[in-house]
Formats: sequence, structure tokens, C-alpha cells
Amino acid sequence: MSQELFSNELLRQILISAVVVWGVVEVIKPVLKKSIPMNWKSLIIRLLSMALGFGSGWLIGSNILHGMAGAAGGALSALLVAVFRALIKKRLGVEVPDVVAEGDHKDSE
Repeated sequence: MSQELFSNELLRQILISAVVVWGVVEVIKPVLKKSIPMNWKSLIIRLLSMALGFGSGWLIGSNILHGMAGAAGGALSALLVAVFRALIKKRLGVEVPDVVAEGDHKDSE
């Protein structure tokens, strides 16, 4: 192989995939929240993140290396969300809620 394992292009792709996957997953979460039990939801979100990342990487680079970089971006996305939530809870003592679909929250009276 004549190319580096981690080129600037691949690192950039990992970051782009992480952001794209985060956005798509945040859109899909409310649908999953309504129809799937909580313990399965976490598994599905993580697998979906990696699959979406792989797909975005494959679309950008059209080879397995770019697909794997995209999958790494998807996994990074899920990991970063979990880490940020834990840090906020630890430092501020505030629980960060999941994205809630319109009409799912209870009106306070």
C-alpha cells in the first residue's frame, strides 16, 4: 500500500460522517422512542450510527477504507454524545434529555 493509513482526507471524512450521522440519528430517535423498548433502542441507535457512517463513507470514497472511516465516524458520533451527556450530568448535575418528538412532552399546568 502506498497510501498512509490515516491521511488528512480520511480524518476529515471521519469527522464529516460523525456530524452527518449525529444529525440523521437525532431525526430518527423520536420515531424509535415511540415504537421500540428502551433497551433495544440503544442497540439500534448504535448499529444505525455505524451503518449510516459506513454508507456515507462509501459514497464519498467508493472503497472499503472510506466505508470503514465512515463507520468509525458513526461510532465516534454515538460515543461523543454519551460522553458529553455524562460530563454535563457530572459537572452541572443536570440530566440531558433525548430529543423529544412534537407532542411527546407533557404540558406543565
